[in-house]
Amino acid sequence: MKRHAVGLLGGRWGLANAFVHGGNTFALGAGVASQLGNNDNRPLTLKAPQSTIKLLVDPANGDDGLRISYATSSFGPSPNTIDGSRLNSVTAGVIGATIGGGGSVCLSGLPNRVNARFGTVGGGRGNQATSSDSVVAGGIGNTAGLCQRPRGANGGRRLGQRRERLREHRAWRALQHGIW
Repeated sequence: MKRHAVGLLGGRWGLANAFVHGGNTFALGAGVASQLGNNDNRPLTLKAPQSTIKLLVDPANGDDGLRISYATSSFGPSPNTIDGSRLNSVTAGVIGATIGGGGSVCLSGLPNRVNARFGTVGGGRGNQATSSDSVVAGGIGNTAGLCQRPRGANGGRRLGQRRERLREHRAWRALQHGIW
């Protein structure tokens, strides 16, 4: 019986304390959760250079739960983080994308998508970030991208709209103080 284990098979670690290729079976009591981690304040590091790390939530149904994928472009490397539904996706070649969760696989399926670099979808279902640095907080069927007017320091209003509001405000103040 050949087993591939992380760490030393003999010596102080022993086979019982190793992670075995193909998975481990933990002989724990009913209702006792298996745990991967450490018992001190040092960080736990999982390495998968230029690959994807998946934390499977329901592998029998194909649900990933959390995926962290290596991505690189002319901007440099920046991983994509995808949580939630297995249908949530990031377009190939996109870097720095984040999908915080949500998405739906039932009925017609309403996954969340990021189609441009550094885009973010916080959650909900059927949402899309379609241009660089765009953000959708959540909800259903929302899109952030080039089709929306960018919001700047003036709250997204054109200068003419700001001037019109200023005129209305001055007229209201004048009426309020009996100057009109």
